[in-house]
Amino acid sequence: MPKMKSHSGTAKRIKLTGGGKRGGKLKRRRAYVSHLLEHKSVARKRAKHGVTDLAKADTRRARKLLAGGAGASRRARPARASRGGR
Repeated sequence: MPKMKSHSGTAKRIKLTGGGKRGGKLKRRRAYVSHLLEHKSVARKRAKHGVTDLAKADTRRARKLLAGGAGASRRARPARASRGGR
């Protein structure tokens, strides 16, 4: 079976913190601070600095997209039944 690959677009946008068994938190950049900054107030731009946690509603999908290499939590699969000496 081929290797599972992370979704490269998601991997660039979302980072996983170290977090033991659960796999850590998912962090993302805030939106609306990459361009067209001239008309936005300084307070508005400053409020968008830094990173924040990914919304809880989006974490499941993001972990699935990062499953190839980001240490996302995976469900245990049941063991395969033996095929009688094959």
